[in-house]
Amino acid sequence: MDDVAQERPGCMKIKAKSRTTGIAMKAAQEAKQANDDMVNAVKVASDRIKLEYADKASTAAKAAEAVLASKQQVLEQLEMEVREAEIIVQEELLELSSAEANSQLALKAHQQAQEETKLLISGLKLAKENCASAEQVSTACQQSMAVKASLLEAAQKRVGVLLRQLSEARNDYAKTKKAAYRAMCAANEAKQRINHTKR
Repeated sequence: MDDVAQERPGCMKIKAKSRTTGIAMKAAQEAKQANDDMVNAVKVASDRIKLEYADKASTAAKAAEAVLASKQQVLEQLEMEVREAEIIVQEELLELSSAEANSQLALKAHQQAQEETKLLISGLKLAKENCASAEQVSTACQQSMAVKASLLEAAQKRVGVLLRQLSEARNDYAKTKKAAYRAMCAANEAKQRINHTKR
């Protein structure tokens, strides 16, 4: 009976030690599982964040492309208006040149009529009529020349304004194009990172 009593404490120690070892092993497994779960959770979160950034970059790139297309339309419209304005300027220059030639001719006719008035006393009435007619033509030509000169000045100012707008639009277009290119590069880089991460 004493032998049995002596054996029991030893058995209890073995069982307690075995139970402690089992708890430690289980705790180690749970810690490893928790660590694995944490690594997987971090990877999933990282992939989700990268995907969100890639989507944002892609959206920004599309928006930049839309703005670039709009700017290009404005640029093309301004270029067309500049071409049309330059054509009008050329036409006004030709008309002004023609008006100047007509004015010179009318002036010569007026001078000739004045000389005829002095030389042809017998034909004074006819000479006066020719002089009055020449004066009217000269006045009309000078008025026409003044109008053409005014139109030419307005057209030249318009061309100057359009050229400044064209220059500004080209600069804005270049900046927008660079921004769109950077946005597309960022989107491509984000996509490549996601593809690389997935592999």
